[in-house]
Amino acid sequence: ESLTLVTDEDPRRQFSESGKIVSVKILVGKGCGFVQFTTKSNAEETLQVMNRTTIGKNTACLSWGHSPANKQVI
Repeated sequence: ESLTLVTDEDPRRQFSESGKIVSVKILVGKGCGFVQFTTKSNAEETLQVMNRTTIGKNTACLSWGHSPANKQVI
């Protein structure tokens, strides 16, 4: 089954119930996206509550992302 198109507003609507969102970025054609919350506790709650839920016709598999700003250059 193919993925249906999800816009930045789809996860914003669903995930905003867990807390204030800083940003949402869906990578079109990649089958993934990023949601950034104002607090880690809001992100943790969302990860536990919303994992494996449906956005549009797609199942959301949530995991922690990594900010490029947090990477160290060796």
